[in-house]
Amino acid sequence: MKCGLTGRILLCNLVVDTIIVYTTIGTAMS
Repeated sequence: MKCGLTGRILLCNLVVDTIIVYTTIGTAMS
């Protein structure tokens, strides 16, 4: 996914943040 486009920066950051959150929760529960 390209995050360089101005219209997609926010969306890309949202996706990345969501992945980080799920990874953190998954690590904490394991």
